[in-house]
Amino acid sequence: MTFVQHYKAHTVAARVLGTVLDGMRSGYATIDSNAGIFKVEHDWTHDALDSIVGEYTLPHFSKSLARLKRGSAITIYDLKDESWAENEAHHYRGIGTAAVIQAPVIYQCQLMGIMFVHNASLRRGTDSEVSFCKAVADRTYAALAKLRAEQDERVINEELSYRLKNTLAVVQAIALQTIRSSTD
Repeated sequence: MTFVQHYKAHTVAARVLGTVLDGMRSGYATIDSNAGIFKVEHDWTHDALDSIVGEYTLPHFSKSLARLKRGSAITIYDLKDESWAENEAHHYRGIGTAAVIQAPVIYQCQLMGIMFVHNASLRRGTDSEVSFCKAVADRTYAALAKLRAEQDERVINEELSYRLKNTLAVVQAIALQTIRSSTD
């Protein structure tokens, strides 16, 4: 998968999600549980909020991640009112966020990514908005998986072509050696 394809898939999905849901920032974060980080490679922002492209440590958002790992979407109308998220609230406020919609991307029982919409002001996410966020997350992941599979297929085809050429060269060399030692 080329950088441009990867960039377009994330950027288009984030722009569509942010625009349709009237968000101030939206994007897709990939999860790397082994490294203990999540990474926002691309996001879309309205004029009011800054981009949050970068790497963040998972423990800062442990309660949110626990919910997302169970496959539950998160909607927070007001971070001040969510007692379960009080340890994470200052991290959200640090990026200018007061309200959140997050949808998990689960593959083979593992949290692979998060599609998110942030707002600087209080805003309640409706069930249809959460469903839309989940649908965009699933389609984004599927599109990226398809691009990765196509890339893998190209690599395999190139490797097979290379090996076939080597095999033909060996067969040709053996044939030439056989012909040289022949008297007729």
